[in-house]
Amino acid sequence: MLKNLIQEARVLLGTLSPELVKFNKVITKAGALTDAFPSLIQTWAKQDHGYKGRDPVKAAATKKKILDKAGEALLGFQQGAEMAQKFAKDFDPASDQKKQTFDGDFAIWMKRYLEALDSAKKVVKDAGNVYFPPRLFDEPPFRDLRNTSNSVYMYWEMLQRPDPLPVSFKPGASDEERFLAFLDEDIRNLAKSIAKKIKKDPAKAAALVWLVLEDVNAHTEASRAESILSPLVPNGVADGVQDMVGSISGALEWGIVKAGAFGVALMQEVGEKGYADSLAKALAKDFAEYTTKD
Repeated sequence: MLKNLIQEARVLLGTLSPELVKFNKVITKAGALTDAFPSLIQTWAKQDHGYKGRDPVKAAATKKKILDKAGEALLGFQQGAEMAQKFAKDFDPASDQKKQTFDGDFAIWMKRYLEALDSAKKVVKDAGNVYFPPRLFDEPPFRDLRNTSNSVYMYWEMLQRPDPLPVSFKPGASDEERFLAFLDEDIRNLAKSIAKKIKKDPAKAAALVWLVLEDVNAHTEASRAESILSPLVPNGVADGVQDMVGSISGALEWGIVKAGAFGVALMQEVGEKGYADSLAKALAKDFAEYTTKD
């Protein structure tokens, strides 16, 4: 649900292409098919050679079900690979940083993705010629397919983001004014999406602020935020909040000042203006060394 909210916001902002949304949908569905492998393999083992209740007919049917799901998963991962390859063929890096990412991390994970795909195809093809089912069905390469395709998604998403406009400050701007200049439309939209997800719960929002700062390695600022916002979290961090942190940090590109600006925006979105103002003043001082230049 959180991932969908972030995707919707980025599509509206033009920072997430329909092609990438389709790619994510395809690989997510393919990955979900592989979730059934461990249970089906256990069922097959009992039917084929278990202590009790051996049933060759049922074992054959279960084997077919595993192979059918594997074939469907492979088809999905293959479609995803073709989408990613088309993107790579047409992509023209607009900056040196994007060229480095494209030639480096994206190319590395794309190669690993294709290698995992070839390995998975071989496993399925050979399944009838070896003792069935090979452990590779619930270990690599299907596990590797999920991991590598998700990494391709992450770097593809980074590559297609528009280059950020430079943050500019008026002459003589204060620490707080420079800090708040980082609070752009993208961050506000992300904060709105997250506020909606947590139903504008101030306690969950407050915890997310310092957990996200901690996640992007802004440790001093995370402690500062926790000391300011902890009165809103009297019963401890709510269940499920920690699970949201990684996605938010990724959406912020793990930027420490962006994470601070997001925290201020989120507190505003849940109706805690006083806490938002206090947080902004404190973080502006902590981040001053990072906001002194355009």
